[in-house]
Amino acid sequence: MKYCDVAVSISSIETLTYSVPHELEMHVEIGKRVLVPLGRRKVTGYLVAIQATSDWEGVKDIIEVLDPEPLFAEADLAFYRWVSEYYMYPLGKTLKAILPGGIDVESGLWLSLSPQWEDSRETGLSDTGKQIVALLKDCPAGISMKQLRAGIPERHLHNDITRLQELG
Repeated sequence: MKYCDVAVSISSIETLTYSVPHELEMHVEIGKRVLVPLGRRKVTGYLVAIQATSDWEGVKDIIEVLDPEPLFAEADLAFYRWVSEYYMYPLGKTLKAILPGGIDVESGLWLSLSPQWEDSRETGLSDTGKQIVALLKDCPAGISMKQLRAGIPERHLHNDITRLQELG
């Protein structure tokens, strides 16, 4: 099994170690972006080292290799590391600042109405719950929580979303 060091755009100077699932081994290369678990989230990171062993136990797998080709050459990585160390700025954040914007993958809650949703279930919903249903009907493919918050200015949506989940 292979392991890789991943620079994630967080405040830590250290890189994080992940294992490479067998089906992704042929796709990992230094300079590619990967999707990795970080706590309860999934975040984009940059492959900065590949090794055959790891000193850590319970290492999580990378989820996906995002790029067909590396975004930077291994030779360029030495310069990026120098910039990171010189300015005492995390390598993941340095790489994110140097590379073109808009290439990160964000994870979050995605909402959509169940295909079995019946309008009769709307009886007894709060006004906010009805607004959520109306917005979801307008977007059959679903929407992100961020889009929902933009469409409904209500501050506390959790209870209404939980109620809708209970109703199916």
